[in-house]
Amino acid sequence: NRKRLEQEKVKLDLQIAKEKAQAEEMARQIEGVVCTIKAKTADEKRLYGSVSVREVADALAAQNIDVPKRMILMEPIKEIGAYPVQIRIYKGIQPEITVVVEPE
Repeated sequence: NRKRLEQEKVKLDLQIAKEKAQAEEMARQIEGVVCTIKAKTADEKRLYGSVSVREVADALAAQNIDVPKRMILMEPIKEIGAYPVQIRIYKGIQPEITVVVEPE
C-alpha cells in the first residue's frame, strides 16, 4: 500500500511539473502582448459602455492567443487609454499584457 501511494505521488509530481512547464511556456508567449480594442465613446475619454473580459479574450483570439475568460484578471475598462492586464495561467505565473482602448 505504501509503495503504491509513493508511486502515485511521484506520478502526480511529474504531472504537476509538466503542467507548470507548459504554463511557463504559454506565459513567455503572452508576456508583453499589446491588445488593441476599438470602442464607441460617449465623449472624448469616456466609453459608451465598457470593455470587459469578453472583448479582451476575443481580441487575443484574433491574435491566435487562446486564453479562457476566467484567466483574465481585470475590472471593466470605462475610459480610452492603455491598461496593464494580468493573465493568471497557473499558480504564481501571471504574465502581463497591455490593453489599448481606442475610439471607433
